[in-house]
Amino acid sequence: MRVALLTEFVASKKEPLAEMLQRIQQSFAGAGLGEPAIRFNFGDGPLRGHVSSVDRALKRHPELERFVTSVSPMPAGIPGARRISNGPLSPAAGEAVPFATLRAIASGVPRSFPFHAIAIHFHSPEFGELIPAATRSPWMLSLSGGNDAGNSLER
Repeated sequence: MRVALLTEFVASKKEPLAEMLQRIQQSFAGAGLGEPAIRFNFGDGPLRGHVSSVDRALKRHPELERFVTSVSPMPAGIPGARRISNGPLSPAAGEAVPFATLRAIASGVPRSFPFHAIAIHFHSPEFGELIPAATRSPWMLSLSGGNDAGNSLER
């Protein structure tokens, strides 16, 4: 029998997002689990006419262009928000990014990169197989948030 564990961490002024990411990554190493696989999703808001955090992030990290998608996770033609992701709907699904890049983006949240939604999922083979999440709701891979089975981090 498999049991899925979902642990949500929320960044705060006491522990900003970048520091939290670093702590979680170090916890994997400290537990002897090695380098975790990281699924990430940094999403703009669904409304047009605002500052695009995706564009800002791409300006500083142009190597992330291959991860940009706006494919809707919702049926019936509901438009998706533009996002940088390596989730199942991304053109670069499953590809890794150096942890330093993710941490650099996280250190710019919320001032430089005021993303509408952020979801970061850490995974180790010790947790079992990383099964691609089905897109059953807007909480899966960001129209308005991100929440994935396993250990995740949300803003």
